[in-house]
Parts: sequence; structure tokens; C-alpha cells
Amino acid sequence: MLRTGVVSFLNAQPLWVDLQGDPQFEIVAAPPAQLADMMAAGKLDLGLLPSFEALKLPNVELLTDLGVAADGAVESVGLFAQPGTNHAKSLLIDGDSRTSAALVRIVLKAIGENPMIATGAIAAENVPTCGHEAAMLIGDKCLKARALWPQLMFLDLASAWKELTELPFVFAVWTARPGVLSGHIQGRLHEALVNGREKIAALAEAAREATHWSTSSLTRYLGETIKHRLDERCRNGLREFARRCVADGLLPPGCEKRVG
Repeated sequence: MLRTGVVSFLNAQPLWVDLQGDPQFEIVAAPPAQLADMMAAGKLDLGLLPSFEALKLPNVELLTDLGVAADGAVESVGLFAQPGTNHAKSLLIDGDSRTSAALVRIVLKAIGENPMIATGAIAAENVPTCGHEAAMLIGDKCLKARALWPQLMFLDLASAWKELTELPFVFAVWTARPGVLSGHIQGRLHEALVNGREKIAALAEAAREATHWSTSSLTRYLGETIKHRLDERCRNGLREFARRCVADGLLPPGCEKRVG
């Protein structure tokens, strides 16, 4: 049985929901950053890891044709600020994902912003009172914050990346210890996505109350906004992310060569 780490966020569920109950996989759900630490500690065989950590970890193999990506707006990763805040002096970022933390640094550098950055837990309900001029949330908490605080300014980080590079952004990819990604396992992961996408309407309905989004909006988000099959443009986006992280000293040299 493969110890398989998955992100519990709605945007990742079509990739793994069909693996539940499959005796080949032991499903472990955790925040993205925690999954990366578990893989590094040898506690996982396979994981849907944040792309930053998948690129950073030594001795792992990447399946770069399945993951979580967006070609333009992702809707669920971004910065919140009060209306009229043009140059925030302080930014609180959600510590659940190191990929988004790296992405926000790249985007801010590109637009000439240099706020003081702190990392911590952020609840969707507390965004306006978090003690910082801007806050970054990811995943379902971001969706909920957008529903709760429509008056706040929102900068979609995948949209900013697309404007900067003209490429999609890849947030997560299947990652495994060497020898795990056999042809059989790769085929099962592809099959799981086919079956998982057939469950999109049910997944959206189940997430409606927690996110405060309508079922129809969540169905569109899962079925159209989020890309789970990664094409060559997505891989080019992942290589460019690696290249920029290396240039900024966030990742070791050569990481971009690991993108198949």
C-alpha cells in the first residue's frame, strides 16, 4: 500500500477522490506545506505536493502531466487589501503553501513592491483585522474570504503570473519516491482523474456551505478554471517558475531541468 499524501483543498479533489478505498493507496490528507515535510521525512511514498517543494526535494520523481494549475485567474490564491491600498507596507501570507509564498515574492518584485512579509495562520473571517495592510490566502479559505469580503481589493496571483510570463501557473504536481511511478501507478492516477472529474458536481455541492460560493460557481471553478491535465505550456510555466526561484535564491540551481 502506497502512503499517499493529498491536499484537501477543493481544487485538488478531482485528482485523488477516486483513490479513496483503493487498497493500493493509503490516503493522508494534510495542508500542502505539511505534505512536503512528510515526503522529506520519508513518511510518504507518493504525494500531491506544492510545485515549489516538488522542485526542491532531492531524490523524488515528478509526474508533470497531472496536477493543479491555472491558465489565468485561479480564483483561490491571491492578495486581499482594503480599497485604495496602492502600496501595502506589510503583508501576512498563509503558511500552508510555500509555492504561493514564492509566487507572491516573484510577483511583488516584478511590480516593484517590497512590503514587510510575515507568515502565519489566517482565517477567512479575520482578513480585515489581521493586523497587516494586505493578506494572502490560498485554497478554500481564499474562496470563503472572497465571499465574505467582496468589498476588499483582490489580486489573483495566477492572473498576475500570466500577465508577467504569458504562461499558466502550476501549483501542485504528483511527486513520488524513486521507483513508485510505475506505468501501472501512472495509469491509475490518470484513471482517478477521469473518474474524479465525473464527480465535480457532487464535490462542488459538498463544498458550497464551507466556501459560501454557489454550487454552479464551484462547478465552473473545478471544471473550467482549474486545469488538472498539464500540457506543455503548463510545463513551460513550471520551468519558468523554477528559473525565477533559482534567480532569486529561493531554489537551488538546476531545478528547472527536473520538469519532464
